[in-house]
Amino acid sequence: TVPLALLAAFSRVFVGVHYPHDVAAGLLLGAAVALTVVALATGPATRLATTVRGSTAPVARWITGPGPQATAIPHTSHRRP
Repeated sequence: TVPLALLAAFSRVFVGVHYPHDVAAGLLLGAAVALTVVALATGPATRLATTVRGSTAPVARWITGPGPQATAIPHTSHRRP
């Protein structure tokens, strides 16, 4: 989405419907709002997905997917010959 936003911003200035500083302010404001929303919504969205994954309804589990899988770290011995 970032390349499309930058392309749209450039096109608004190129066509002459906005000043460059208007577009820059809009990009900064949009980035700040997006980062804030992601920071505030990550916790509740994670809790919701975890709750739905524990549901007995097959459709709910299918929609949310299996979730993060624990990866086994192979044990290597550090013995010297």
